[in-house]
Amino acid sequence: MVSASDLGLANSKIVELGSFGSNGENISSSNRARTKNIYKTSEQAFKFESSKAAGMRYAVVGFDANGKRVLDSGWQTGATYTLGKDVVSYRLLFSYTDN
Repeated sequence: MVSASDLGLANSKIVELGSFGSNGENISSSNRARTKNIYKTSEQAFKFESSKAAGMRYAVVGFDANGKRVLDSGWQTGATYTLGKDVVSYRLLFSYTDN
């Protein structure tokens, strides 16, 4: 099992070890990292940079104004992702392509 300290996440203020459940709730996971906070957005696109050589990928989980999960982007590797019109906040999930 991988620990947060193994991934350099032990003291991170941005990401933590874990994943999201079907409603966007936090769940345990030893092979995923997630953002700790929900980010509000006034823009519908953001840019993500990672090392493709490292095999990094991300997924966007979006929420509407009532906190209901309305988006699961699936795994992405592109640098730019455009959020749907109903998304007012989001969190990110990270993984390596080999899990």
